[in-house]
Amino acid sequence: MSIPNRDENRELRAITRKIGGELDYKYVESLPEVQTRAMTKAWTMGASYPEIAEEWHTTAAVARLAIERTLADSLDDYEDRSKQRARMNMWLNAAMKSISPRALDSHDKKQPDYLRLGMQVFDRIASMNGLNAPTEHVIHTPTGDELQQFVDAVARLNGVIPPVEGDPFELIEIEEGVWEEPKE
Repeated sequence: MSIPNRDENRELRAITRKIGGELDYKYVESLPEVQTRAMTKAWTMGASYPEIAEEWHTTAAVARLAIERTLADSLDDYEDRSKQRARMNMWLNAAMKSISPRALDSHDKKQPDYLRLGMQVFDRIASMNGLNAPTEHVIHTPTGDELQQFVDAVARLNGVIPPVEGDPFELIEIEEGVWEEPKE
């Protein structure tokens, strides 16, 4: 067995820094799932491992391992529709990011094509996430009593005492053209 020389040791350390070592694996296993998903989201939006590492104050190897772990966890279950939806959302968001610069560039001769493609991606995202589902509108028509209570409350807020009106079906005529509530 030969002993590695200094150049081989440097090369091995450089490779280990890029791909991660045992401590990196242990650190990634201790990361919360929410953080690794956020790192993966940044990666699907086009961020590089060094950029993600800088944002999360870690190494590029840890960023790569965390992202690979999240992707592996999301790919193992094809029965879970929420995981399938999450995978598709990541892919569609990455596709939208690649389309957007040309779709928004008014000087690009193919802008209309990219706009159409972007709209198709938006439609797919909306459909997959239920954003195009019909919305329910409830129109409330108050009853006569509810409307009277509202009017009375507004009148009292404005310092007016609402008049009390008699029930025309319970009035009795005491003189010609003069009506009054019956006395009990």
